[in-house]
Amino acid sequence: MITTDFDSAETISFLDQVFGDVSSGLIGITAITHTGRTRSESFQWIRHPDSGAVARAAEWNAQHPLGIYFRCTMLPPQGVKRGRGGEQDSHALSFLWADLDYGTVGHKPPKGGLPLPPDEEPPARSSPTCLHPR
Repeated sequence: MITTDFDSAETISFLDQVFGDVSSGLIGITAITHTGRTRSESFQWIRHPDSGAVARAAEWNAQHPLGIYFRCTMLPPQGVKRGRGGEQDSHALSFLWADLDYGTVGHKPPKGGLPLPPDEEPPARSSPTCLHPR
């Protein structure tokens, strides 16, 4: 659950560093509710506190979701048919991100794969300078 105050100016600064002048496509944001469901929307990137993505994230944050995430790839200008979109909806990539997932909230176990670690301990022990295959 999110317990910190939402800072629109900090959010704009962060998104500006990440997406900069990428003007083609939409920013996708997703919130995970307390029931484990997700809600997703996409918006044109505009550097303003009242812009769609920042305003919606502030609105969702007031409901204290388990988390609010943004999509690393831009979505196509026409948006997606439903949800947060899939790999086929990747329109532009302004940076590359990698993380180690843990827990079950918001993560489906890979079909026929290994289960995710239950908490942050195993990923924290992994070497931060080396990629580890799943």
